[in-house]
Amino acid sequence: MDVSTVLYGVALVLLGIFYWCRRKQMRVFKEMGIPGPEPNFLFGNMLAFRTKPMFRKYQEWREEFGETYGYFEGPTPVIVTSDVHLIQEVFIKQFNKFHARKLWPVQVDPDRDEDVHMFFARGKRWKRLRNVVNPAFSAAKIRQMAPTVNDSINQLLDVIRDGAKATSDRSIEVLNLFRRLTLDSILRCEVGLDHSSLRNPDDLFLKHCKGVIEDTTKMPWLYLLGFLFPTLHSVWITVYRSLHYIKFNPVYWLEDRMREVIVMRRENQESRRPDLVQQMLDARFQADSFKDIEKEHTTSRDCSRGNTLRSMTNEEIVSHALLFLLAGYETTSTTLTYIFHELSQNPHVQQTLRREIMSVLPRGYCEIAYDDLKKLTYLDYVIWEALRKYPLASSVTARQCVHACNINGLDIPEGMLIHANLWDVQYDPKHWGDNPHEFDPLRFLPETRRTRHPAAWMPFGAGPRSCAGLRFALVQLKMVLAKVLRDFDFQPSKKLTLPLKLVEGATIMPEDGLSVSALRRASAMSEQGCMRRMSSVLTISDMAGLNVGSRRPSLAATESDVDNESNASEGEEMDMDASWKSYLARRRSSRRNSILDDEPTQESILDIRRASITKGIEMLQVKSIHKGINLMRRASCGTVLEKSAAFGKRQPSPKVSPIIQHKKDESGTEEEQPASMTPCYPEDTSATIASYLRSKYGKRRASALPDLESVKEFNTLTEFNPRQEFVQDCCDQAVDTLPSKSSEDTSKLPELCARLYKRRASG
Repeated sequence: MDVSTVLYGVALVLLGIFYWCRRKQMRVFKEMGIPGPEPNFLFGNMLAFRTKPMFRKYQEWREEFGETYGYFEGPTPVIVTSDVHLIQEVFIKQFNKFHARKLWPVQVDPDRDEDVHMFFARGKRWKRLRNVVNPAFSAAKIRQMAPTVNDSINQLLDVIRDGAKATSDRSIEVLNLFRRLTLDSILRCEVGLDHSSLRNPDDLFLKHCKGVIEDTTKMPWLYLLGFLFPTLHSVWITVYRSLHYIKFNPVYWLEDRMREVIVMRRENQESRRPDLVQQMLDARFQADSFKDIEKEHTTSRDCSRGNTLRSMTNEEIVSHALLFLLAGYETTSTTLTYIFHELSQNPHVQQTLRREIMSVLPRGYCEIAYDDLKKLTYLDYVIWEALRKYPLASSVTARQCVHACNINGLDIPEGMLIHANLWDVQYDPKHWGDNPHEFDPLRFLPETRRTRHPAAWMPFGAGPRSCAGLRFALVQLKMVLAKVLRDFDFQPSKKLTLPLKLVEGATIMPEDGLSVSALRRASAMSEQGCMRRMSSVLTISDMAGLNVGSRRPSLAATESDVDNESNASEGEEMDMDASWKSYLARRRSSRRNSILDDEPTQESILDIRRASITKGIEMLQVKSIHKGINLMRRASCGTVLEKSAAFGKRQPSPKVSPIIQHKKDESGTEEEQPASMTPCYPEDTSATIASYLRSKYGKRRASALPDLESVKEFNTLTEFNPRQEFVQDCCDQAVDTLPSKSSEDTSKLPELCARLYKRRASG
């Protein structure tokens, strides 16, 4: 007998053993009494996903086998269920037996890889990492990040405007646009990098993030081998990392950039920022003090304490930074894409949402405060309904059994996967009524939510291993929707084909992107829009007797850059302006000795404020938007008072800004200026003014008007309430209640009007 015969015989025996073991493994569902498709002894049921994405195949199998069924990923058994009671047991009630996530081929080995990130970590390591990361997404930290997100969205508005103008039907491709936005805001909030990917579509970070996501939509041979032979997991990881030397892998480029940032931040302790990387760096420094304790104490309790508080390594920080970058980049952008698609298809929902946004965040207030988002309840419903209809992260809602257990009479062996079929659960008529395919945000009214099972809606997962960045993602979604919908109206694009063709990768996304038509509204927050909003301050000044309404810029002149489709809204604005002039005329003619009839005197502080407001309007007209709005804010709230040029010789105010000095002629006497509202400042101090404003307010968005709360409320009365007589009655009563004609009491007029309106409107 030669050697070849022996080798053939051994090979046949090994193949026979392999076949017998596989067949035995694939009888597990029959022994458990769980239905499912018949598996192939080598591939299991993996070949079924060649032509259809996993979530579509799950829906077909659900119709064929019921709520709970089983299939095989190679030799690995997977139970798929849409039974909300079983899902609740696995994800919440018996979490200690299902705390491990499903492992993907060639990713990481959680038992051997010391740099494994929180998503794949298990046991005590996961608990330690979660405790480190959670504080970075607390409400206090997110409140600190809100101005950064605001600034990124302000850039987005300009990009949408320019992109819509570049096409005949004003259509824009929103998936890639929102990817650029989320990448920009996450890089700034997470690691403190400002790459301006919104302005630069060729940014390297954007390019390589796209490369990573595109790789997940494919199933190369290495991934397939990982599914077929999971026991060789470590081998496939080694091969995957070695291939980087043959073919460029964008993951490693991103890791290198993150590593550079972390090393720089660690060396420069003075550059502290309220972001995720700083949170992980601080955790390392706090844990260093326990190293000596570990050496001195040898009891199991002390050792356990030392292991729990072990500092994070550089590579752990790199892996987490990359995890949150890629996860937030793709999930948030895809969710925004689906939301704007649904809003364009459902104009009544878009209109209702815009009314709520404008009532809480009226025009003229570019900055959105973190606390104001809590008032937008209908916005919450819209986001939740979009996440119900498009559970884009459903492919990762799986748990692995780490201890054999029994759930509702079903014996689950160790190592078996339980996958929650979110697409079926969130479209089930038992939970969502007879029209689950319609987009209806009112499904989430409080009285409706109370009667629904908590596991019927879980796009972010459930239990202790739910999404760690949930709060930050929702704040991003709310801010983008609130600011973009104030400025643009969205309609279906001619390029759109329905139904959407979805593909499955890192998330479930439109295959060819998604386009909508963006029509700019008359109230869009351009520089001209800000000018018009600031002119509303002059209306308040008119009410206080300043009589500067004649200086207000023409609405037609300030709206030269607004699209033609906004003419109707502009007409409404002009009607509103006319109604206010009529109201002021009636008040002046009907009241004697009224403060409205008093002519301002040279010594009046209100005159000084009037001049400052006028100068702010001029700054806006010459494109000095940052300076103008800051000056308007300070002058309107009375915190800064400048010299008045309304009367021949300018009189200094007791609260004159230190940067303003008297302009003297060659003889040393002050020049007398003509009785004109412009200019309020000497020409030679303009550069000093600009420098002062930049230095004092450079860290603030120039459009933030936190001190004009009463003006915001007062504008809300006239812009969003059609009952003008009711509003005017409130104004009349407010004027009657003024205790005196002094400037201090007169400045309270807008706030009085707003309070009276609120009190009477609420009954």
